[in-house]
Amino acid sequence: MPTAHDYFTSLSEALGEAKLPLALEHIALLHTFITSAQMQELEDAPNPTERKKLLDIWFEGYIADPIKNLAAIIAEVREWNVLSEMAEMAKRTNQQAVLVTTAKPLSQSLKQMPE
Repeated sequence: MPTAHDYFTSLSEALGEAKLPLALEHIALLHTFITSAQMQELEDAPNPTERKKLLDIWFEGYIADPIKNLAAIIAEVREWNVLSEMAEMAKRTNQQAVLVTTAKPLSQSLKQMPE
């Protein structure tokens, strides 16, 4: 059974590094808003084409085709944990700021992040 990392690698190879952050945002969007009932309906759909049609109806075009394809595969194999793992990857990939706690106060120059 493929892992979330396998799906991530395939998606990265298919889309390229430039489009990957946007694809991960679409995964996070799908993960946030899809319901359990919708997951079940996708699992019960007879084929990938019907699954993608359902996603179009529910998300009104806000989910890109590669992510709909991914969701169709995940639904077919009933591995929804992959979606949540990939959404977590999206958070980590897009993380830009880090909070640092030190025992000694930092100087003002060290507190500022370079842009």
